[in-house]
Amino acid sequence: MDIVFAGYMALDATLRLFKENREKILERYPARIEESLADLANNFSGEHLVEFAPDISVYECGAEGIYHDLWHFGEAVGKGFSIDMLSIPVRQETIEICECTGENPYELSSRGCFITETDKGYELSVELREKGIISAVIGCTTKGKARILKKRETISYLNKPR
Repeated sequence: MDIVFAGYMALDATLRLFKENREKILERYPARIEESLADLANNFSGEHLVEFAPDISVYECGAEGIYHDLWHFGEAVGKGFSIDMLSIPVRQETIEICECTGENPYELSSRGCFITETDKGYELSVELREKGIISAVIGCTTKGKARILKKRETISYLNKPR
């Protein structure tokens, strides 16, 4: 089964970090970053996914970061998985703000995002995008219990969060 991620990873935390570090960030990046974040703040709500696809089971991401979310998604579906971490939608603004504040985007809140499994991941992703919901197929479930994370040629295994 395909695994689909809907929303931008760590956008919730990016908006908070910008508010907390606005002056520092605007010293380093152009003012258009603020305009872009204002547009994004109103762009996505996970409720749209539930309304669009009420018949699929979704895992709602939380405040503990994507590693935590992926672990609990695996628990919820009772399967292992293989995830291409670079396929998870993330905004350049998130990367820049994390660089400026010293945060790791993989450890930040992704509230408002959802993870789901479906046998038609690419079709679901296209349909969600047509409805204005950013989404991507980020991997697939596997028969075993291993939770594999891939970044280019690097393969690692997700550990249970503390």
